[in-house]
Amino acid sequence: MIQILKTELNHAITTSGFYLGLTGVVLTLLCGCLQGIVAAFRMEELSVYGLHMNLLLTAISSDVFRMTLPIWVALPYTASFCEDIKTGFIRLYLHRSSVRNYLLTRLSACLLIGFLLPCLGILVVGGVITMVTLPLQASPEAGVTLSELQQQLFGGGLSAAFVGMFCATAGLLFSTVTDSRYIAYASPFVVYYLLIIFHERYCRWLYILYPYGWLNPEAEWPMGRLGADFIIAELTACMGVAFCLAARRRLSRL
Repeated sequence: MIQILKTELNHAITTSGFYLGLTGVVLTLLCGCLQGIVAAFRMEELSVYGLHMNLLLTAISSDVFRMTLPIWVALPYTASFCEDIKTGFIRLYLHRSSVRNYLLTRLSACLLIGFLLPCLGILVVGGVITMVTLPLQASPEAGVTLSELQQQLFGGGLSAAFVGMFCATAGLLFSTVTDSRYIAYASPFVVYYLLIIFHERYCRWLYILYPYGWLNPEAEWPMGRLGADFIIAELTACMGVAFCLAARRRLSRL
């Protein structure tokens, strides 16, 4: 199973969907902090050290990144089950392995791709921002540490990765139920957007289902960002179980 999972990950990472999704993540992050980069260049004096971290944190919290993330994570792997059914690959696979191993492999690969894509995009943009803005920053003062800012940056990146896992699993689930690869690409954004509308218009008290709140938890969240990540993990696990049930039922009709 581990070897098959490695093969699936290698295949997913080399597809055009993965590179398109990664490009989208990088561009939206850059758009989210572009105004801050331009302002840094216009300043006559050197900025305080740590500007690159603040800019990256601003990019992760920007509306353009938060709203488009479901689109990018859906591109590499969410339609894999539908493609296996339509190409007949699943019949060949099940002759050599079990349904359980197949489903766990597909689900694990989808989760890892959803987690990996935002992380890689944040790392790429972080490197670009650092190279561009580091000459514009003053030297760090002796004894000054940026541990709190580093923790916020790590937490923000981790939350984005968890949201990526949630959206990728949503695409995998709904494409399996509808047997449509187009639903695989569209459903993560639709689910994400419907949750936003549901919270902002009808149930503002139900903050645990507010996707924007997952990336920027407010004071009412128990355990703060850790509590938000826990909720995302629970929702993702529920959709993963639903995918396995729906896929097993679909495979029983082959």
